[in-house]
Order: sequence, then C-alpha cells, then structure tokens
Amino acid sequence: MEIIMKQMSPKQEGEEIATVKNENHRHNLGLRALLSMRNCNITLKKEYDELLEMEAELDAMNKIGMLQIATHCNPEMQAKWKEQVN
Repeated sequence: MEIIMKQMSPKQEGEEIATVKNENHRHNLGLRALLSMRNCNITLKKEYDELLEMEAELDAMNKIGMLQIATHCNPEMQAKWKEQVN
C-alpha cells in the first residue's frame, strides 16, 4: 500500500484529499442539523421549565396577596379585587 501511495502524483493526492473533505462536509451538514435541533429542543425545555416555575411563583404570590386582602380589607373591597384579578 505504501508503494502505491508513493507512486501517486501530487495532483491525485490533492484530489483525493479534496474528495474526502467534500464527503465530510456533506455528512457534517446533516449532523449539524441534528445537533441544532437537539440544542433547540434542550433550550425550549429549559425555558418551558422556567415558565412553569414562574407560574407557580405567581400563583403563590396571588394566594398570599388574597390572604392579605382578606385580612385587611372589608368584603366589598375583596369582591372588587377578585373581580379585577379574574
């Protein structure tokens, strides 16, 4: 095999290397697309989890706020506040 490689002209060797690079480039496009989709999915999952966490925090704050309103306000004010929140 080494003898054959030594007999190759520089032009043929360059063409072979270029062919291999082109084939790798073609394969890498698909791999890049798959990795991009995976990374996008991971990012969306993280953001979705953050949104769920924010929603839970807002729900907890709303409960605390309603408790304070119930404690410090008269029934009319409580009714008005509930109408505005809902």
